[in-house]
Amino acid sequence: MKMPPNPLEGMKRLFSMRALVELVKALAKFGVVALVAVLVLWNDAPTLLNLGREPLDQAIAHTVALSGKALMAITAGLLIIAGIDVPYQLYSHAKQLKMSRQEIREEHKEAEGSPEVKGRIRQLQQQLARQRMMQEVPTADVVVTNPTHFAVALRYDEKRMRAPIVVARASI
Repeated sequence: MKMPPNPLEGMKRLFSMRALVELVKALAKFGVVALVAVLVLWNDAPTLLNLGREPLDQAIAHTVALSGKALMAITAGLLIIAGIDVPYQLYSHAKQLKMSRQEIREEHKEAEGSPEVKGRIRQLQQQLARQRMMQEVPTADVVVTNPTHFAVALRYDEKRMRAPIVVARASI
C-alpha cells in the first residue's frame, strides 16, 4: 500500500536552495524583460503619444515599426537570458544525475547481487561439489596422497581407458 506524501518533505522542497535559486532566476528574467520593455517605451514615448494625431495609414505604419522594434529588443533580452540560463541548466542537470557513493553501492548490489548472498551460494556450491567428490572416492582404484599438500583419487580401467581419470581431489 502506497503511503500518502509527507507534508514535511514538500516543505523541504519548497524552501530548498534549489527553490531559492529558481525564484532568483525567475525574478531576474522578469527584471530583464521589464527593463527592456521600459527602455523601449521610454525611448519611443514621444512617437507613441503622437500616434493619435497622425493620419491612419501613417499611424499604422509607425505602430508596426514600434512593435517590431519592441519585439526585437525583448527578443534580444530573452536571448541574453537563454545564453546564461541554458549552460546553468545543463550544469545543474549533470550535477543532479551524479550518483552518491551509497547509490553506487546499492546499484552494484542490485546488479551483481549482495556479497553475502554470493558468498553463501559459493559456499553451498563447494559443499555440493565436495559431497559429489566424496561419493566418487569409493569407486577409485587408488588414492595418492602427499601428507602436506594434496590428495587425489584415481580410477583406471585398462580395457576402456588409455589414462587414469581423477575422480576426486582435495587440498590438505
